[in-house]
Amino acid sequence: MQRPIPAVLCFFALCLVAMSLPASVHLARARAQSPESDSSLAKLTPFVGKWRAAGEMKDTAYSKARPSVSENTCDWSANRGFLICDQIIQSASGPKNDLSIYTYNDKDHAFAFFGLSRNDSEPRATKLTVEGDLWTYWDEEDDHGKHVRFRTTNRFTSPSTMVWRSEFSEDEVRWVLMGEGQDTRINKP
Repeated sequence: MQRPIPAVLCFFALCLVAMSLPASVHLARARAQSPESDSSLAKLTPFVGKWRAAGEMKDTAYSKARPSVSENTCDWSANRGFLICDQIIQSASGPKNDLSIYTYNDKDHAFAFFGLSRNDSEPRATKLTVEGDLWTYWDEEDDHGKHVRFRTTNRFTSPSTMVWRSEFSEDEVRWVLMGEGQDTRINKP
């Protein structure tokens, strides 16, 4: 003959399940917010979170001297195929809003970066390499008969610090500093 389970034990078991449910939901959500840790796409994970940037642009042929201040919020897309960053850049003419989209192309074994600005109808596609803690953005243009290369490096020196540097070169030997600074994480992902 089976004994009935006391009501107090049923209530206790129900409370345990109810208390563990939020932790299970949080764990499932955390897993859904980042790609598999062994995928190349996961190399973009260090940028997830909210960042504050401070730096200085230099007076060069391709940049004007000014402070460089921005805030950047990055998170994975719903299906985890893209890292999306929403950035507010403080400029002399007022705040500027940019959107950056990062991904990895498994077929070409290459990272991709796409940028959009709210008040500029031309999207940007820039070559991006990620080697360990160093991200390098590459671009180029022809300017009055000169072929100019641009690069910006982001080096993640810790989980909460990223140091950046922007340069250009007309000969791919001598690089001229256009700007440099540091991003600091202002929240944990």
